Amino acid sequence: MTIPRRILPHTSWLITRRCSERRFFLLPSHETAKVFEYALARAARITGVQLHAWMVMSNHYHLVCTDPCGRLPEFVRLLNSLVARALNFHYKRKESFWKSGSYSAVQLCSKSAVLDKIAYTLANPVVDGLVPWVSHWKGAHSFGMEFDTEHRVLWPVSLSGFRKSMPEAETLRLVTPPSYSTAAEILAALREELDERTTAIKAQFKAERRRFLGMNAVWAQSWEDAPSTPACSGGISPRFATKDPGVLRQAVRQWRAWLSAYRLALLAFREGVRDVVFPAGTYLMKQRYDVVVATS
Repeated sequence: MTIPRRILPHTSWLITRRCSERRFFLLPSHETAKVFEYALARAARITGVQLHAWMVMSNHYHLVCTDPCGRLPEFVRLLNSLVARALNFHYKRKESFWKSGSYSAVQLCSKSAVLDKIAYTLANPVVDGLVPWVSHWKGAHSFGMEFDTEHRVLWPVSLSGFRKSMPEAETLRLVTPPSYSTAAEILAALREELDERTTAIKAQFKAERRRFLGMNAVWAQSWEDAPSTPACSGGISPRFATKDPGVLRQAVRQWRAWLSAYRLALLAFREGVRDVVFPAGTYLMKQRYDVVVATS
C-alpha cells in the first residue's frame, strides 16, 4: 500500500522535484526562469501557499513554503504540470519531464528547521560547485528578493503560443515564514547562515585546489545532457526536519498514530462503512471519495 501524505494546514515544507533521467530540462535560460516563476506564482495564488525561498537548478528545484489551507498537493500539481507542459512545448518533446514517482515533501518541525532549509535551498549552486556566490547563479531563485515584497512575472513571449487563456502575468510574492515575527529577524539569521555555508565550501574548494564550474560552462551544456557523475543511491527520503531530538521523536510518534488511525479508517471504508471518520490531514481520500475527515 502506498503510504499516504498527511496534509495539515499551517505546515511548513521543503519541496524537491527532480527531472527525468537527471536531464538538464531546467537549465538556466530566460524561458525556464520565466516559466518556473510564472507557474510558481500562479500555483501559490490559486492555493494560498506562502513562498519563503526557491532555487531552480539545472535538473531539480527546491522550495520552502507554508501551506495555510492544507492544499499542498494541489499546489505542487499545478506548479509541476505547467512547468512540464510548457517546457516540453519549448523543447518540442513529449516524454516525461519529471522523475518517476512523486515529489519529496519534508515537514519542517521547528523555527530553526525553516531557517536551515531556506539556507540549504539558496546555497545549492555554491554547494554543488557551480558558482562561488549565490548571486552568480542565473537560474530562477529568490536570493536577493526582500521578504514581504512582490514582483510581476510576465509569461515569456517566445512561448506565447502555449499560454492561450492564462493571464499575461502573475504576481510572485516572497513571504516571511510564520515562525518569525519580522522579516528583519529571519533576514539577519539567514545572512549569517548563508555566509557560513558558502565560506566553508569555498575554503574546501581552495584546500582541494578545485574550481567552480562557472555560468559559461553551465550555459555550454545542453538541456538534453545529464551529470556525468553517478546518481546517489536511493535512500529513504526524510519525512521531518528538526535539530531537536525531542521534537523529532514527538513528530514521529504523532505520524505513527495518524497512520494507524488512517489505516483503520481505510479498512472500514473498504468494508462498506461510508461514514467512517478519517484522521485530520487525510487528503487523497477526501479528494477522491469525499470521506468524512476529523477537523483536529
